[in-house]
Amino acid sequence: MSISIDLLSTYYNHKIKGNLLSATKHFTDILFDNVNYFDRLEFFDNLYEIDVIKGGKLKSYYECVSCPPNTFNGVLSINIKPSNLKLKCPSCNKEVLYIVPYELDKTIYDHIVHKDGLLFHAIGYLLNQTGVKHIPNQTFLTDVEIDYCLLDNEKHTQELIEVKMFKTDRPSDTQIGNLRDSVVQMKKAIDKLIEKDLGFKEIKHSIVTNINNKQAYDQVRIEMETILKEYNIEIYTITQFHERFSS
Repeated sequence: MSISIDLLSTYYNHKIKGNLLSATKHFTDILFDNVNYFDRLEFFDNLYEIDVIKGGKLKSYYECVSCPPNTFNGVLSINIKPSNLKLKCPSCNKEVLYIVPYELDKTIYDHIVHKDGLLFHAIGYLLNQTGVKHIPNQTFLTDVEIDYCLLDNEKHTQELIEVKMFKTDRPSDTQIGNLRDSVVQMKKAIDKLIEKDLGFKEIKHSIVTNINNKQAYDQVRIEMETILKEYNIEIYTITQFHERFSS
């Protein structure tokens, strides 16, 4: 019986190690050329101290890769600051390999995986902080959903805002295409709305995206100048939209 339990434990530990290694390789391959890992570790310390990330729930893996196999390795639970994770092998006194996952705060996680993306919640926070009356996820005509509907003091619609999240590590022509498609989608939504009420064409329409390539925005504003003017559409970077409400 004890042998069977030990075999199950060994298999379980092996699977944990494999999963952690795969996840770590994926993210380090992506970030290797772009990240200063010393700064990143300090950043994780800060996140840990304010409870944005939490330890102690997901299993961690430690192994000395300098010694022969199975000299020093194990799976354990750890809930300490990321910068304090290093251990030395009791056999060779060299630093051991370690992979320690942390759990992201549930509220932040839910915002990240939300269908409208993290930017949607950031804009909602900005509108709340600046006291702008608004309705999130407003639906018109049963099939036209607008991310944010801004209201005046009489609760009349004065602006419609669409939030778009894209992969930002894309070439400039792809970013331009994404912005162009966003404008076309907004135009189609407005066309549907003005069939019901012509007033929808006169109010302001805004598109906010996470693309920060200013040249891409300038290019789209030139290419689609007629549509932008006719439908009263403006496209914003995150910074530009924030500056609009903080000025």
